[in-house]
Amino acid sequence: VVVSVNSSGKERGRRMSTRKCRVGAMLAVVVFMAVSNLQAGPKISMSESSWMKMSVLGQVDYRHDQAVDAENDFYLRRGRIIISGQVRDGIQFFLDTDSPNAGKSGTASSSIYVQDVFADFRLAKTRDSELWAAVGLILLPFSFENKSSSVSLLGADDNTEVMKLVNDLVWRDYGVEFHGNLGKSISARGGVFDGYDQYS
Repeated sequence: VVVSVNSSGKERGRRMSTRKCRVGAMLAVVVFMAVSNLQAGPKISMSESSWMKMSVLGQVDYRHDQAVDAENDFYLRRGRIIISGQVRDGIQFFLDTDSPNAGKSGTASSSIYVQDVFADFRLAKTRDSELWAAVGLILLPFSFENKSSSVSLLGADDNTEVMKLVNDLVWRDYGVEFHGNLGKSISARGGVFDGYDQYS
């Protein structure tokens, strides 16, 4: 669970804003304590080489804007259900849903959609090297930041000034990605994807 507290506004309202941000931070800590135990789900083993795991990710955000009539906003920035598993040795799968900005600006509802879904096949393996091929809706391998999980962000959101992709699938696309490692120090990714057609 990631907590983000943001404050903006005029200098004269800074003390009031700070107090309200502290209240928001305390509420966020309560939410963190309530849901942190749900984040790591159980791993269910079906056989020696097959298993499935279900996890929950929640990130809350509190914003106080002194410039807009001391507006306060406390909402679920990300709410994800993550299912991963292995059918057999060398065949894995991953499914990730998201319900972004639930409750933002007093909105009672939020849509839920599939954000990632792919199967991963191991094509080759040696003692220190592996080659895999992932097929499905995949996070595009354009940059290190692009491939980083939202859990690893310092703030609540990605740097959209750096990550400018033209499609509307949240930096993802349908296709095949080849990825693997050569020894313990070198790894690489590359793929073929559906792409984006711009119509005039």
